[in-house]
Amino acid sequence: MSLRHRVHCAAAAAAVGVGGAALAQAPAPIPLGGGLLGGAASYVPNIPLSPAARANLAAQSAASGGNGTWQSQISYAHGMEFVRVAPLGNQPFQGAGPGRGGNFGRGGITQGFNISRFEVSTPLWVDFFNSWEFASVNEGTIPFVQYPSNLAFAASGGGGTNWGNRWFTNPGGEMRAVGGISWRTAAIFCNWLHNGRGRTRDAFMSGVYDVSTFGWSASNPQQFTDQLTASAGAIYRLPTLDEWLASVHYDPSGNVAPDGSTSPRWWLGPARNDLGLPAGQPWAGGQTSGGRPVNFLGGGDRIAIPLGAYADVQTPWGLLDASGGTSEWMDTYGEAVDGIRARYTDGSRWFESAVDDLVDVSGGDFPNMPDVGYGVRIVMVPSPSAVGVGALGLLALGKRRRVS
Repeated sequence: MSLRHRVHCAAAAAAVGVGGAALAQAPAPIPLGGGLLGGAASYVPNIPLSPAARANLAAQSAASGGNGTWQSQISYAHGMEFVRVAPLGNQPFQGAGPGRGGNFGRGGITQGFNISRFEVSTPLWVDFFNSWEFASVNEGTIPFVQYPSNLAFAASGGGGTNWGNRWFTNPGGEMRAVGGISWRTAAIFCNWLHNGRGRTRDAFMSGVYDVSTFGWSASNPQQFTDQLTASAGAIYRLPTLDEWLASVHYDPSGNVAPDGSTSPRWWLGPARNDLGLPAGQPWAGGQTSGGRPVNFLGGGDRIAIPLGAYADVQTPWGLLDASGGTSEWMDTYGEAVDGIRARYTDGSRWFESAVDDLVDVSGGDFPNMPDVGYGVRIVMVPSPSAVGVGALGLLALGKRRRVS
């Protein structure tokens, strides 16, 4: 039975998170130069946090004994901007309807974490491939690394198209989302970040996820053997489902009383709303590049919409493009009663229904599937000594369905 594309997941395990204080680093350029698409500069867009995100982060800072400013909750590393999310002891999601739906009981956070405001974009991913190419040429093949199908690295001289220039030299090209990523390639990317973006084979093979574990059970070819969760001491990793849900849907100040006081709430939608967002180009009144059906004014290409194009559409913590762009891989896995295991994904991707943005709907796929709509958002832990990892219970996969 195939899990190609998405499966809906229902979760019933305890919350787990990774902790550590936010870093105070200035944005650093990403050196590219040479290789597949070298020469482009890194780009961290200056997109202000929404007023709600600033309020939540400032309150979080004050509650944790910080200086009470939202700025203290922002970190930068490898050209990525991170926000700290630490609503410790928040109530997990309690369900959206009579049947409670998927993800009931998920999203409770016991330890804070830093998560990237944007999905991983083209420049850093190109540096990843440049380093991978260098290491594989000099030290041997690195398995499970796929070329992202929507980046089309043909600009390096092979393929005869000009797609690479499309992603890099067009305005906003440096902020193209990277799709076509399997979970295994996303895991190797985390290894590479953890190991300082090295150019040796060892930088790709372990540190966060042990590539030697990647494979399939001899007794069940649909049961993967990959390391189930990130190693203790991991500096960069994929978010858990609980962390992703809290970053996108949980709002410490979402309810406002007549006297002006606030209280927490779970939003069903990804941007402080209870509905899926309307799709389309920003100038056509859209709020996400996901969703369907969509009729752009004068046509258009959703994949070409840069990350951050919908700057006013932010989660309660200031994350952008949680709807549209790509569907993001998780550190969390699910296991069905028939023994078929999949990795979670969440957030709608290009051309997908906006219902996939709702809090009670998650997806999943086999870890070796590099579909064009699969991408990655990164969690950062400030230092190995700051890591705290809990035990994940097994998750139950609900009904599977194909999404075209």
